[in-house]
Amino acid sequence: MRFEMASMVPNRFTLIRLLREDRASTTFLGIDHVLERSNVLIKIFRKGHFSADRTKLVRLFSWFKGVRHPQLATSIDAGFTRKENLYYVREYLPVSELPSGYETETIKRLAAVVLFLHSKGRVHGAIKPSNIFLSSGLLKLTDPKVDGVSSQGTEEHIRFSAPEVLEGSNATFETDLYSVGAMLYRLLAAQDPFDDPELDHLKSKYLWASPRPIIGFCNV
Repeated sequence: MRFEMASMVPNRFTLIRLLREDRASTTFLGIDHVLERSNVLIKIFRKGHFSADRTKLVRLFSWFKGVRHPQLATSIDAGFTRKENLYYVREYLPVSELPSGYETETIKRLAAVVLFLHSKGRVHGAIKPSNIFLSSGLLKLTDPKVDGVSSQGTEEHIRFSAPEVLEGSNATFETDLYSVGAMLYRLLAAQDPFDDPELDHLKSKYLWASPRPIIGFCNV
C-alpha cells in the first residue's frame, strides 16, 4: 500500500504524515512545493473513483477556492495529476472534539454555514463529525462531497446521510438539513437515534424506523 501511495503522490508534494487511506483516496499532511505552502492537507482521489465530469469538478473546487466564510475551511488548490488522479489542497485542521456546554453556539454556526451555502446555490453533501473541526474557537466545515466518490457502507455515512442518499439519490439542500439534524441529535442527546453492531441492520433502522424523541434524553 505504501508503494502504491508513493506512486500516486506527484513530485510537487512531500508527505509529512499519512492521515487516511482507502481504495478511493489518500489523505496526508504535506508540503506543496509549487505553492510554497507547508503543513497543508492534500487529498488524492484515484482515477476511476470520482465523477468523469471534469467540468463539474473544476467548477466545484473553483467555487470553494474562491469563497471565504468563517465556518468554511480554506481551499487552496485542486487539479489533476499526470496519471489523471484528482487532488485538492486545503488548510490543515488538527482533529478536535467539539466542547461540551457549547451546543447552542455550535448549532448556530453549523446552521449558518449550511444556509450560506444554500444561498449561493451550493450543497455540501458530506456533513458529518469527521468533516467538522474546531479551530481558534471557530467551527470549520471541510471537504464537500465529490461526485462519484462513495462512502457507502461506513458507519458514519449511515448515521449522517438522509435516507434518500442511502438509497442512491444525489445530495440536496434538504439532505444537508437532515445531516445537520443528525448532528444536532448527537450534540444535544449525547447519543445517536439508532444503534446496531451490524451495519446492514443499522442502515435498515435509519431507512425505516422512527427515531426516539430527543426530549427523552435531555431538557431541550
